[in-house]
Amino acid sequence: MTAAKITWFLLALALCAGFASLGHWQWQRGADKDALQARLSLAQSLPPVPLAQALRRQEEVRYSRVRLRGQLRAPSIYLDNQIRDARVGVLVANRLSVADDGDAEVADLLVIRGWRPLEDGIRALPAPQVPDELLAFQGFLDRPPAAGLSLGAAPSAEPESDPLLVTRLDLDWLAERDGRALLPWVLYLDAESPAGYVRDWQPKYLPPERHRGYAVQWWGLAAATIIVYLVLLIRQHRLKQRKA
Repeated sequence: MTAAKITWFLLALALCAGFASLGHWQWQRGADKDALQARLSLAQSLPPVPLAQALRRQEEVRYSRVRLRGQLRAPSIYLDNQIRDARVGVLVANRLSVADDGDAEVADLLVIRGWRPLEDGIRALPAPQVPDELLAFQGFLDRPPAAGLSLGAAPSAEPESDPLLVTRLDLDWLAERDGRALLPWVLYLDAESPAGYVRDWQPKYLPPERHRGYAVQWWGLAAATIIVYLVLLIRQHRLKQRKA
């Protein structure tokens, strides 16, 4: 076998192995999403539990439905550039001081209260509304909304404003700003909870069917690589036979 043939063989082998590996990875991602959907369905079917009880579950904290009592604190935190039904708005969050959790003192929790449109549809922020009484809440725990690209050390140029307009919900920055710890989870309020706005939470991830579709595409590319290599090899062999 000539050096050129060895080179082409190794190149085809590397491409085939790479495509097959990507297909396997996507198929595994689909299996993981199946497990996640099953976990979500189970979590949504269970009644909410006290916050402290959910936090003791450790690896099962995410998507746990919880109930708690507490008081919302100013300033209101507005996550900028949130589009809904072709309207520009903000996602409203507030720090919640937890009370009567039935356990040891719990750090403050950031509560996602829902979506509000801009007053003029362009730039005017809605006025913050923070109840001053103790309220009962329930919802599910999850990570903060995806941050995208993080530009700069702090998410806002005006940290003392109210509302506090940010481009990402940085829990560490907010905890440092207020000098009080925040739990690493945020609470997405149920539609029935008070002091909320537009809420119809849906976990944002690719469905398992999409991952399996991508896996089939990658495996198809692996098969196509083998076919193209064999076709070229056979064609080259026939040309040599004709010349002979």
